[in-house]
Amino acid sequence: MCGNGLDDNCNGRVDEDCACVPGMTQRCFPGDPALAGRGVCVYGTSTCEGTGEFGSWSACVGAGAPRAVECGMGMDFRCNGNVDEGCECAVGSTRACYTGPAGSEARGACRAGTQTCAAIPGGSAWGGCTGEITPAARDLCDGVDRDCNGTANDGCTCAIGANRLCYTGPAGTQSVGICRSGTQPCVRGADGVSTAWGGCINEVRPAAAEVCANGLDDNCNGMVDEGCPPPSTTCPTGQPRCGGVCCAAGEACAANICVGNGQLRFTLTWDVMADLDLHVVPPCGTEIYYGRLSSCGGTLDRDSCPALRATDGADRCNGPENIFWPSAPASGTYLVCVNPWQMNSGSTARWTLNVYRGTMLIRTFTGTRNSSTSYVRCTRTAASFVGEITI
Repeated sequence: MCGNGLDDNCNGRVDEDCACVPGMTQRCFPGDPALAGRGVCVYGTSTCEGTGEFGSWSACVGAGAPRAVECGMGMDFRCNGNVDEGCECAVGSTRACYTGPAGSEARGACRAGTQTCAAIPGGSAWGGCTGEITPAARDLCDGVDRDCNGTANDGCTCAIGANRLCYTGPAGTQSVGICRSGTQPCVRGADGVSTAWGGCINEVRPAAAEVCANGLDDNCNGMVDEGCPPPSTTCPTGQPRCGGVCCAAGEACAANICVGNGQLRFTLTWDVMADLDLHVVPPCGTEIYYGRLSSCGGTLDRDSCPALRATDGADRCNGPENIFWPSAPASGTYLVCVNPWQMNSGSTARWTLNVYRGTMLIRTFTGTRNSSTSYVRCTRTAASFVGEITI
């Protein structure tokens, strides 16, 4: 059909054998006439060529044709009136996904994942859900709700990492004399999943008999050195009697323990079994503590109960910790910190820090500590900071 710019006889040519005036142009489409002008099947242009009165139409230039769908372009690539046909999504786009049971997403350990749109033959589709966390068969007793039912540690006696106070000594002896509570850790069962409370660690139970002349209630019956011969009450001049013994010349008595004394002394005690650490930063700026026993003329001579283990039979794990200067200390400001290195879970230590010049008490600090920490340098901004004195 001449003049319509279409391939009516489907031979791949448009308006062949149709007369035209040289120089004229017309729109054309060499493909299936039903697709002409739809989607990407745009019309092209043909030109009437010749030198005489009549010419013939050239090949159609610039016409479109159906092609593979490019998802996300918003176009009709198949020229059938359908935009993005076969496309479920835009290639490269992502969306949240979750394949776990309804109601479990974002509960406990469960989290949504991500799906990415990928090209497939004839279109696109969402890929698998990656990175999601769906409910586990059961909790692992580690304080995490792994089965995502809203309750952590289902079926667990305790949570791994937890501790609780314990005491296995005779009734009525706990916290009497030298007797102190210990700690029970939560441990794994034989199946590697269940949990149970372990043995009682670091408790102090009654001794079989009193240890004479130590000034302690060793059998935790409320009496000190009962059944022992009366101790001598006379010590050399200037040597205090302490815990049933005479301290050495130049020493002082703190919590029934002989400690170093001199021109300046910091002495820390507390009321429960714990490892509290005394830190002092003298004017020279070098911190004195359990990791550096001496500096700037001062010395830490008593470190009570490191890691909740008594240093000797006289250590009741409530002090003293003692830092002293035997000779004249440097003038300036001294920073003081009390750091709770290790404590039984649930306990609170009430501490007292006395500062002496010679035998004169010049300052007292008090406070509480109720949680274990690691080493923290003593500064004015540290949580363990107590205060400062200037001499």
